[in-house]
Amino acid sequence: MNSKNPITLIMILMVMLGSLAAAAAEPAVDPAIDPAAISQSNALTDQAQSSDIYDIKPIEKIGFNSDYIRYTVYAALAIAGLALISAVLIFWNKWRRKPVQDVVAHLCPKEEAFQLLDQAADLMNTDGRQFYFQLSMILRGYIDKRFDIDAVEMTTEELIPCIVQLRLDTDLQRGVKEFFNASDPVKFAGFTPDRLLMAAHLEFVKNFVKATAPADLEDSGQPLTLNQ
Repeated sequence: MNSKNPITLIMILMVMLGSLAAAAAEPAVDPAIDPAAISQSNALTDQAQSSDIYDIKPIEKIGFNSDYIRYTVYAALAIAGLALISAVLIFWNKWRRKPVQDVVAHLCPKEEAFQLLDQAADLMNTDGRQFYFQLSMILRGYIDKRFDIDAVEMTTEELIPCIVQLRLDTDLQRGVKEFFNASDPVKFAGFTPDRLLMAAHLEFVKNFVKATAPADLEDSGQPLTLNQ
């Protein structure tokens, strides 16, 4: 046998042993597992890991919003201003419509009525409805004190028959009835009064007081007449 044969055999054995060692170092692969399934599983794992990564949100402010506080202050100031204006208007309205029945106790019915009529005349240029409220109350109050009739508490329908029973001239009776029938719609139905009619009614009440005042009465038994 050739002398080189043992060397050749040794080299062949070394190559074979190296191949066996390399094969032993590789992980064992189960022939039942599909390599494509392994690749897909790895891809799903990478996708799941990437889905856990979120974008960083901008920093949010913690605490009260300055715009909200500012608008709240503006709203509170506006409400307070409206409340103050309402209070002033209510006070002014009550003061302007202060009843004119605050009379001096020692005045006789005639003097009392004329004092109140001067105050009521100022309402002709400002508030026609309130003018008729005051003028009607003045006439009722005078009739109450002069003739001892509870005219202030009566309705117009209750008062007119009482006036008819008084010893008054027909013109006076008719004038009282016309006045109350004209003033009631203005007071209670919101009718707009005519300025000329307002002046005529004011003059009528003045003349009624003059004509029926005790100092102007005569004991002759004649009916009272309206001064022209």
